[in-house]
Amino acid sequence: MSKKILLFFLFIIGSPLFAATEFMFLSEITPGMTGMGYSAFEHDRIESFQFEVIDIVYNYFPSRDIILVKLSGELTNRTGVASGMSGSPLYINNKLIGALAYRFGVFMKEPIAGVTPIGEMLQIFDKENKRDLESTSVAAQLFPKMMDYLFADNRANFNLLDFFISTNHGQLEKIQSIKTPLIMSGLQPGIYRSLVEKFASTGFELQPAGSIQSSTSPPDNELKPGSAVGAVLVSGDFDISAVGTVTYCKGDQILAFGHPIFNSGPVNVPLAKANIVTTLASHYASDKFAVSTDIIGNIRQDRSSGIMGILGAKPPMIPMQVKVNSPLTEPKQFSFNLVKDRSAYISLPVFTWLTLVNTLEATRLGNADFGLELQGSISINGHADVLLNNFYAGSSTGFYSGAGVDIAEAAYDIAMTLGALLVNPFKIPDIEKIELNFTAIPGKNFAVLDRVYFDKKYVKLGDELTVIVHLKPYHRESYIIEKRIQIPIGLTDEKITVIIGGNKEVTQWDMQTNQARFQLDDFDALVNLLNRRPKNNEIILQLRKEDSGAVIHGKDFHDIPPSISRVLDHEKVQTSFNPLREKTVSEWIFSTQYGIQGGRKFDLTVLRSAVDF
Repeated sequence: MSKKILLFFLFIIGSPLFAATEFMFLSEITPGMTGMGYSAFEHDRIESFQFEVIDIVYNYFPSRDIILVKLSGELTNRTGVASGMSGSPLYINNKLIGALAYRFGVFMKEPIAGVTPIGEMLQIFDKENKRDLESTSVAAQLFPKMMDYLFADNRANFNLLDFFISTNHGQLEKIQSIKTPLIMSGLQPGIYRSLVEKFASTGFELQPAGSIQSSTSPPDNELKPGSAVGAVLVSGDFDISAVGTVTYCKGDQILAFGHPIFNSGPVNVPLAKANIVTTLASHYASDKFAVSTDIIGNIRQDRSSGIMGILGAKPPMIPMQVKVNSPLTEPKQFSFNLVKDRSAYISLPVFTWLTLVNTLEATRLGNADFGLELQGSISINGHADVLLNNFYAGSSTGFYSGAGVDIAEAAYDIAMTLGALLVNPFKIPDIEKIELNFTAIPGKNFAVLDRVYFDKKYVKLGDELTVIVHLKPYHRESYIIEKRIQIPIGLTDEKITVIIGGNKEVTQWDMQTNQARFQLDDFDALVNLLNRRPKNNEIILQLRKEDSGAVIHGKDFHDIPPSISRVLDHEKVQTSFNPLREKTVSEWIFSTQYGIQGGRKFDLTVLRSAVDF
């Protein structure tokens, strides 16, 4: 027995996973060479497979080479090149040659793969030494599209998920990056079915997951070549992580994946251990079924030849608290942490949306219709909170097929608001926390503003005007709201415009006549604009008149004399001078129990002398 233990010990010591790593570079590699690769196929157990070098393809990508290999052995004969194997280290004569990173299509009869040479991966360390010289793009071109969605309700022209899909579209070449499992714990089946086809064209393999209890996990922070790791995008009661394999360990630094996750350059994304529950073999394309576990460090580089991480210090994340009150269940509370790194600003709204949709669907125990009332905020260091108080009307049930619109609309609205803050052109915001308190309200809670009446056609200054609004709720009897308003005394115009309607209609009219209010020149102006958004269940009644004013540095100035207006409109200051066409002289807002659809716009004549009505 002692002899067997000694032989086993000598084998482990001689394994490249435990020996001091030596490298074999491209100049030393020739077709026909054979070697061993390592990867975790089940739990944390790292297993070996064989391979033979077919050839080296130089400059397959710009200044990038690929080693073509054929895998063999019991494991890979069964699974082929499985998603999640990205980064699996390959050795010839106990020397590391690179990371398994590419595969050739699907339904392959033989497991042919592409390897990223270790020489290219080692260059990532040099990039880390110069990270201060680079700046990650935050896709500022998305800002106008997000603002258009939030204020113009121009939803047909911009879909957040479609943009994410197109940005991360898989390569069109025959050889493709091995798909990265994008694991989502607690994913609702209906949501998974809706998303899986959309993600099929990306470099990610959408995979529902959960959590497991296992006694086989290595001690904290212990990783070795072949171990599974994850890039954490969301953690907590709902997790989203991209999983791959460690290629090389150097002290507290690791190289992994052999290809990019988002190809973002310098990053600061949480690095977690991952546990491979099992590997699901398929003739189409095999997958590692994985779960993400403890965060043990941070990913510092996301490059075309792989990722680089450092164990130990964990990067900051954005805490998000979600509370849901429903008449069907006890109150529920969820806690999440969102990736905070600037490199994720494009994808973070997508993952926030998925997290919220999944969370809210999880609290809906049946197929009944509901609406959602929201009290929430986004806290920003050094600035006022962005308030997320709103109401979202329910529609038919489900997720994408026109149902569960309250959930889809609420999650999308929050995600787009967060996205506008993140990709704004003025400054990099420090988001401190997000707090959301939802109350579910049974029924289809929307109503159409059907008709509007006035008790007078002509008005005098100081008159009281009765406004009668007919609302038609869905599947309920119409009812009347009556509001008495006073015509301001100081009006000098002979005509006054009455605008009455829901949030979307009134905001769109405002954009048509007072677009200057939506032309921002600093971050605080953006926060103020977001906080001025009316609620969806409010009826807004405004009296407006023509105006010769302007918005200057985000503030309204009304009735500016023409001589001053000409000076302010001089080319030296015109970037901060935006004319206004209308002025709101009075406004009344009253809440309802419904999401309001529709609106009306009328002109009233203001009389200056006694007239026989």
